[in-house]
Amino acid sequence: GVFKSIQELEESTLGNLTYIGEWHSHPPGVRATPSIDDGKLLRWIGEILDVAEAPATMLIAGDDGIRISLNDNNDIQEHLILNDK
Repeated sequence: GVFKSIQELEESTLGNLTYIGEWHSHPPGVRATPSIDDGKLLRWIGEILDVAEAPATMLIAGDDGIRISLNDNNDIQEHLILNDK
């Protein structure tokens, strides 16, 4: 149902708003490393955003910090902001 919701959002705002990514947290004891499903989702979002020339974005919070993943034309970059425990 996400794709339909994106289409409705874009139509109702005349293309001024769109979906740019996802964020979620992992349970205690789990690092902020993207899963296989996270990678698939990031690539799918990237395909949608290719037309807009904007990078797909995913934020994952985990025990080691917050990982920011960007997919810009299938060039995936990841940055980890370390948790200062």
